[in-house]
Amino acid sequence: MESKQLKEATISLGYAHKENGDTVVSIELRDELARVTFAYVEIDPKQFTLLLSSLYSRPCKTKVNQLDKVGLKKEFGEQLVFEVPDNIYDTEKRNKIASKLAKENCPVGWEPSLYFGSQSSFFYKDGKKYARTSIFRWVEED
Repeated sequence: MESKQLKEATISLGYAHKENGDTVVSIELRDELARVTFAYVEIDPKQFTLLLSSLYSRPCKTKVNQLDKVGLKKEFGEQLVFEVPDNIYDTEKRNKIASKLAKENCPVGWEPSLYFGSQSSFFYKDGKKYARTSIFRWVEED
């Protein structure tokens, strides 16, 4: 894998309490141009203290994702509007069907947002029910 210089990167440092009662220091690395968090590190507070006191290598838990998008720019397109069934009243089921239809109706090379929690996500027009969502793709920066 080739290395990339990121134009707009951020690092976040936090202190979190896990569900199992453990406390961890969390570190996130984010490519702001691509709008993706691509690395998440959890380290025990004691290990983090040792790391800061010049012990250069300490054990940690790491998760990386969306590396294929790092260094690219997230570009938004026009809204995607598509017809959805009118007889589904359960919110979770309706959103699941809308997500499936968004993927099916999305132009090639684009990805739909699968968030349908906005008041304007669903609407009626000419007696039919429609959903709307944004579409995006990752492109090389100019």
